[in-house]
Amino acid sequence: MSMHIFCKDAAPTAESIVAHIALNDVNATCGIVAPTGTDFSVCYGLVRRGANLNADIVYDKALQLVRLNEAGIAVPGVLKNCGMDTIDVNGINNDWYPMLARKRRHFKGKDIVWIPNANAFTRKIRKIRTSDFLVRYISKEREFRVHVLGGRWASISEKVNEEVDAIDPNVRGSLIWAHRYGWQHKLTGKCKLRGDVARIAIDATEVLDFQFGAVDVMLGVDGNLYVLEINSAPSLNERRVEKYANYFMSEYRSAQQ
Repeated sequence: MSMHIFCKDAAPTAESIVAHIALNDVNATCGIVAPTGTDFSVCYGLVRRGANLNADIVYDKALQLVRLNEAGIAVPGVLKNCGMDTIDVNGINNDWYPMLARKRRHFKGKDIVWIPNANAFTRKIRKIRTSDFLVRYISKEREFRVHVLGGRWASISEKVNEEVDAIDPNVRGSLIWAHRYGWQHKLTGKCKLRGDVARIAIDATEVLDFQFGAVDVMLGVDGNLYVLEINSAPSLNERRVEKYANYFMSEYRSAQQ
């Protein structure tokens, strides 16, 4: 009995999941290459065709938005998805501002280039040309993360930051709701949006062929919910590590029957 989790080298979350799985007398490993004779494999941040879980997901973050939009799920609009290396301010419609330049495989918001107007576009042109796509900026009121396992939500948390008071989107800690700017995930209690947030997250995983993942959903100031992305290798606390490990074990046992 053996399970392998495909992940980047030195991936702490994958290692924690492996440690939990090993408690069930299953030989579990993780890394870029699976050992010979592996019975069951999981893609956790690395896509490997033929794996048992998340082998056929849409990993490209720009393509995720395009596919979700085509399926009728609300997302920030992708404004440009190719030709970034030659883009210039004259090729941008004024009604696109404000917008963000992003990488297809971004990580913790470190790739974000904030472009509020044409002057900023000109100033930041070098960074923009090294990005992969442009996406419309939607003013955010709240943001949630939904962990979906096997078509069901496992937990819903909301990003909170007691340190950020500024509402000016030019302040990166307000624009980018990332851990390094003080934003933390806290489990939601009773919330009238809970059911709608869970539903749009589950729908998104189905469209993009995710058996599991963490879906980022935002509530815009316009009152609408938008899917921002699906994370194929989310960082997990101890409680969620146990949930993911138990799900992987359940799928492993089913595959062995």
